[in-house]
Amino acid sequence: MTIPYIIRFWLYLIFLIPSVLCALFCLYHFLIDRVLRKALNNHVVMLILVLGVFLNLTDIVWYIDFYRTGHPLSLTEAFCMTWTYIDYAVFVSITLLVAWGSIERHILIFHQNLVSTQIKRFLVHYLPLFTVTMYPFIYYIIIYFVLPCDPWIDFTTSGCGISACAYNTAFLGMWDSIAHNIVPIFIIVIFSMALFGRIWYNAADPTKFAIVERYEQQSDVQTHINNPYYKQFGAYVKPLLTKPIELHSLAEMDTSKDVEVPPQTWSDETDQ
Repeated sequence: MTIPYIIRFWLYLIFLIPSVLCALFCLYHFLIDRVLRKALNNHVVMLILVLGVFLNLTDIVWYIDFYRTGHPLSLTEAFCMTWTYIDYAVFVSITLLVAWGSIERHILIFHQNLVSTQIKRFLVHYLPLFTVTMYPFIYYIIIYFVLPCDPWIDFTTSGCGISACAYNTAFLGMWDSIAHNIVPIFIIVIFSMALFGRIWYNAADPTKFAIVERYEQQSDVQTHINNPYYKQFGAYVKPLLTKPIELHSLAEMDTSKDVEVPPQTWSDETDQ
């Protein structure tokens, strides 16, 4: 069953406005509060919010216009390539950031010694963030602008039908599906469940009362770190199951509106 364009238009538009407003509200408080801005566990959330706002104001706006008019905003190959590039690169970057955030919170909660010095913070925190963020942008530049691809441009379909370049060969198609979708989703689920398991195990062991007490002091932090990533997991499964209406715009709304950050304890100013 195909959802009419007019319904897709209103679905996108209704959620786009609160999505952007909530994301900007959260970013404002992250940036003006020095403690929140310096806290290591907030950095991945801030990157997700920034990319989410950018995706909403470009890719999602272009989808809304397409569903309103029935054709892309600009009937040129350059615009279609740019649209498809942003759609894939930013979305995958956010997905990988959520997956890395699911891993990193184990480090920040259970292995703070790994980020206790500037060198360790660079290797364990900043370098992975930079790599995970930039990799999709570089990868899809190569896919869409370097490797030979002569797509059949169809101005009657969203993205002009150029997305086929990402699956130009069997290897590229397999890599894109596994590395950019399946693996990140499993990482998010497994590491999120493992976090609850580790906290429950330590809380049930009386010999680790001191550690549990520390966890309890940070319970608000853990709760607020968990919520955005679980929402992200559900949000990023949707496009795989409902690609025809590209529900990742709704996913960005889920990501943005509930991010509430309490006082933090992990800062890039802490050194040994």
